[in-house]
Amino acid sequence: MKWNVRAVDAIAGVAMAGVVVVGGGLALGAFGSADPPTAAPVKSDFGAGTVTSSPYEGPSESADPGKDRTKDDTKKDQHKPTSRSTGLPLGGSPIVFPGDPVPTEPVAQPVEFVISSFNVLGSSHTQGDRPRFASGPTRARAVAQLLLAHKVEIVGFQEMQNDQRAVIENLVGDRYAMFPGASMSERESVNSIAWDVNRWEAVDSQTVDIPYFHGAIRKMPVVRLQNRSNGAQIWVGNFHNPSDAEGQNEQWRQRAEQIEIQLANNLIAQDHIPVLFTGDFNEREDVFCPMVGQTPLTSANGGTSENGSCSPPNPTYIDWVFGTGVTWISQLADKSALVHRTTDHPMIVVHAMLQPPDGSTAQQEASDALGRTKKAENQ
Repeated sequence: MKWNVRAVDAIAGVAMAGVVVVGGGLALGAFGSADPPTAAPVKSDFGAGTVTSSPYEGPSESADPGKDRTKDDTKKDQHKPTSRSTGLPLGGSPIVFPGDPVPTEPVAQPVEFVISSFNVLGSSHTQGDRPRFASGPTRARAVAQLLLAHKVEIVGFQEMQNDQRAVIENLVGDRYAMFPGASMSERESVNSIAWDVNRWEAVDSQTVDIPYFHGAIRKMPVVRLQNRSNGAQIWVGNFHNPSDAEGQNEQWRQRAEQIEIQLANNLIAQDHIPVLFTGDFNEREDVFCPMVGQTPLTSANGGTSENGSCSPPNPTYIDWVFGTGVTWISQLADKSALVHRTTDHPMIVVHAMLQPPDGSTAQQEASDALGRTKKAENQ
């Protein structure tokens, strides 16, 4: 697949909010897009902690409802239409009456999606001594442009400091939701996960304790998302393991990797749904070999690790997308001029295919039709 990255010169800014869970409770908000979404309007249900989408169901009356109406007409209007009289339930989906042929329901299809790992280079890293880079907030404008240019649906950020997050949220409006975002301290929010709320809904979120510089604990996000098109769910974790910028941290990287490996195995065994990890692991083959060798995860850019033999992909980066339960289509390490001006990391952009969940094919279709028939008989 040939990739073209085109930076958008200007993006209309709109308001935004963040998505977050604390102590097991989920609270959602969004930050969005310059392109108007084609899906139904999205609203946030802050009390329930979900993002929901529903079509507008309003009256279909004429522009002048009082014109040419008789007394009998008014009486008719006072009678609420029933599903039997219209052939449709009030929500608009076909129903089946006894003896009628069962209508064909659409079968859930696989969906292609784009996931990214993106270390945006924190503002504090470019203050005064790195003339190649503009300030963090200035560079954050390009982050928003790149998300939209690549049509990213899910992204794991690293080093996204508060002043950068504010710019990104302002530029992309209500298209994306984020966890932990503004709900936790900057120490935790720098590694937030964001997702396109027109394509994904958050159903659960949590954090995992990962040792960072000198073993100090950072809470890293893990979010369970459901695809709005085919109903499939995935777990997404995002991590930033410590570098040696502040002393030798090899032991803490190894400890972090073992925690992440155990988390992957636990989530897979517990829920039997795909698990994807994004992150700046600050290791190349030293993280690839154990991550792929000790879990069902594979790397989006290839390589193998089995039976004691490890063959990392070529080239390798310290930024990775690992996963299981999806089909990898392609990986791009975007090192374009715009990315080069924005950060000292490549932007990892992965296309993947997600199958519908088990039971969403013909058997589920027949069950749904039978349920509608029984409901119609009882009306």
